[in-house]
Amino acid sequence: MKRWIIAVLMAAVCITLAACGGSGAERVADASPASPGEARTAMTVEDFLYTSPGLKGANSFKNSAEASGNCTARCYADGNIMVFEGKFLAQIEPDMADTVNNAIDRYLNDEEIILGMEEIVQSLADYGVISPQAKIVFLSCDGEVLGERIYG
Repeated sequence: MKRWIIAVLMAAVCITLAACGGSGAERVADASPASPGEARTAMTVEDFLYTSPGLKGANSFKNSAEASGNCTARCYADGNIMVFEGKFLAQIEPDMADTVNNAIDRYLNDEEIILGMEEIVQSLADYGVISPQAKIVFLSCDGEVLGERIYG
């Protein structure tokens, strides 16, 4: 059981490696960071989801997180927030609930995760998203929030 928990949480490490994205490859925008002094039209997080880097990041996140076979993963926009969501496929045994919750809390507050999420927030800002934030949320198989944190 501990290996299962570790596999799911470690799969989420890919969050720090991806600039994120979503689905919808038919709508890819030209979105490159603005050069210093260059005017840029404001972009939304949802717009970013359809850029080439956004789509690539989303697919990487989803594939890495789901590789364990223990969770589903998705990345989506919620206003100016880029949301990374992982949902367990199986019910967490009651005797493991504290262990899982503690592992999630440690993950959400891990310095490397924080730095990675801050880099994602900065990337969104560089692409023209106004006041961007990033969020990681872990859900139980029935949709209950087990842990979440907003960065930025």
